[in-house]
Amino acid sequence: MNAISYIEVKLLGPKNDIRSMKVQAVASFCNIKLNIPQFEIGKDNKSEEFLKYSPLGRLPVLVTPSGSLFESNAISKYLCSLRREQNLLGKGVFEEAEVNMWVDFNTYELEIPVCCYISNKSNEKSLKHIKDTFTCVNNHLLLNQYMVGNNITLADIFICVIISFAIKSGKLEESLVKKYTNLYRLYDTIFNQKQFKYLFACPQGGKKGAQEKGTKGMDKGTNEKKKKKKGEGDNSDNDDNTNNAGDLLSDELTEKKQKKTNPLDLLPASTFSLDDWKYKFSNEKDLLNNAMPYFWKAYDDKGFCLYYMKYDKLEDECQISFVACNMAGGFLQRLENNFSKYSFAVISVLGENKNYDIEGVWLFRGTEIPFEMKDHPSFEYHIFKKLDISNNDDKKIVEEYWCSKETIAGKKNDNFEGVKLLRG
Repeated sequence: MNAISYIEVKLLGPKNDIRSMKVQAVASFCNIKLNIPQFEIGKDNKSEEFLKYSPLGRLPVLVTPSGSLFESNAISKYLCSLRREQNLLGKGVFEEAEVNMWVDFNTYELEIPVCCYISNKSNEKSLKHIKDTFTCVNNHLLLNQYMVGNNITLADIFICVIISFAIKSGKLEESLVKKYTNLYRLYDTIFNQKQFKYLFACPQGGKKGAQEKGTKGMDKGTNEKKKKKKGEGDNSDNDDNTNNAGDLLSDELTEKKQKKTNPLDLLPASTFSLDDWKYKFSNEKDLLNNAMPYFWKAYDDKGFCLYYMKYDKLEDECQISFVACNMAGGFLQRLENNFSKYSFAVISVLGENKNYDIEGVWLFRGTEIPFEMKDHPSFEYHIFKKLDISNNDDKKIVEEYWCSKETIAGKKNDNFEGVKLLRG
């Protein structure tokens, strides 16, 4: 763990204020612990000590060993700069400028109108402003997975904090956000990051949303796990003096100290070598005639299992090929780094004419879907079907999804080689 995590920083301001929540969310993504003492508006922000930090009483304020900062955007950028390796400010000079552009845009075109709408100031005008902004962001996300580049940045975090804050207030319905399908996809992606869930529970004022989406073809225990996670993540009434990024840091350190053994490592030894299979698959030109006979001969159905997977897309999703490809790649990137040690997959984008599907076949260690996959933020939005190798039709599914190039299941394969999980 980088020593930066141990910098003593104190956030002064109301814990549940939208600007403080922005800073807390960023700190959580940066894995930086914040000390957040109780703060009373009208008293603490007028004290002589506070006015030394923020002469005009602007909130929130971050107190660091190097000095103090006010304005939530400046504070958030400072925290991101302590974690440059996470690229929350963008990759390179131009992307950083784009992030700054969208951060400013969010402040004036979304955050301020939302605050006015929640406080009943110019309701009709504020709501129209919000809808116009939603339309603008939705159009931008039609051709982009994230606001800037191919990774989560400060711009994405801010948008989702503001939307979550508005929904939790009870003034903005989540059903309104859902109408903007590309925006809602981004919101859903960020909301389901564990760093975000530490701060935001299921919106109190809104209807049940993305977290309640069905899990067709999956273990029903998943819904129970999601309910449990929601209960654990609801911190709206928590009076602790530290933000949950500190809990995230503590959990990570505890896990390292305990050096927990993955349950998959405790399974009986298998005659099938996943590393040998990956090597064979990567180096064979004729996969169907050379690689697959090797696979079926070596496969151990008592130590491994096969699953067909399909993304259960929302209406109007996956209309653009490269966006669907980015979504498939992003899904794999959000798996634990060492999960490829226990799995193999070929995921493809199939279809044409603004109608694409993300499908593939997984090979897992063990006889069921491993915890690492079930714990994925987007697991519940995918349909999984276990394949039986004694069934010739199921064997053909494996061979077609792993070996076919131009068409799969009668659909055009838009990214011929698929997205493969080959790392050992």
